[in-house]
Amino acid sequence: MWGVRMAGNVTVVTDDTFDTLIVNSNKPALVDFWAVWCGPCRIIAPHIEALSNEFSGRAVVAKLDVDSNRNTAVRFGIQSIPTLLFFKGGKVADRVVGRSGRTCWRRNSRRSSSRAETRSAARREIQLLTLMTPRGPLACERLGSGAPLLMLAGLGSRARLWGELPRILSNRFTVLAPDNRGVGGSRAGDGFTLEGAADDAAQILKEQAGQPAGVLGVSMGGLIACTMAARHPALVGRMVVASCGARLTRSHRRVLRFFELVLTRLSPDEAAEALMAFAFGAAFADQFPGFVDQAARLWTLDPEDVPGALAQIEHLRSGWDLDPL
Repeated sequence: MWGVRMAGNVTVVTDDTFDTLIVNSNKPALVDFWAVWCGPCRIIAPHIEALSNEFSGRAVVAKLDVDSNRNTAVRFGIQSIPTLLFFKGGKVADRVVGRSGRTCWRRNSRRSSSRAETRSAARREIQLLTLMTPRGPLACERLGSGAPLLMLAGLGSRARLWGELPRILSNRFTVLAPDNRGVGGSRAGDGFTLEGAADDAAQILKEQAGQPAGVLGVSMGGLIACTMAARHPALVGRMVVASCGARLTRSHRRVLRFFELVLTRLSPDEAAEALMAFAFGAAFADQFPGFVDQAARLWTLDPEDVPGALAQIEHLRSGWDLDPL
């Protein structure tokens, strides 16, 4: 079987057909390394299809499922998806990791811009990565350039909770913001534990940072940050944590019970409104109502994320103690 056509003029390639259709092709080629569980892969799929139509007859536009074709994924060092490889003369001419702009892909396909221009364009956009970790897929946003900064959010939170803050910080840092295990693009895989989440965060830094990183952790994200610093100290340069306690107390148990009741008895929109009353004092909420309304919109859980958030609560109920760390 020499290749299966998908939507548009996209060709499916496998371990068996890769060399014939890509490496030995007399045309330039773009290969999208993807998987069915990868949210960012689904987002870029229409753009890949559009490129296949645009360059029909002039270039090969193909997709390779990394789950079914591990040999090729390993051969080309694919650690995060989506990854786009650009082949010219049978060799890799460039790669783009994560969800980047269609303009960037078109530039690479046409090879009309310098590599430096292409990478500069990619840095200005949010890249949506899905890392393939031992604990399952892990979604992470990456943007900016400079020293690495890992941002770890709280219970039930996805990267979107940070709002515009990552984009502001990206003027000075390479910002890395994951979805916590159990929600968003990190919904699949092993269940949530602080130790596992710390190892997830460490995996991000190993693959994306290349040097000790700054770490910002808030609420449960602060617990993850402290646990990671203890388990993987060489990866952490500086760390700031906020709104997290050193150990589980009676007050924390009440807070966790409040979260559980809100998530199980209210709709996601109502739950977000209730949690804002808990998260912000009256004086702040009255002075900055727009900020609080935006925070509610950013925190509102997708219905599919509620089980993952409840699993996080159940694990935290088992307790933690940062003093020995």
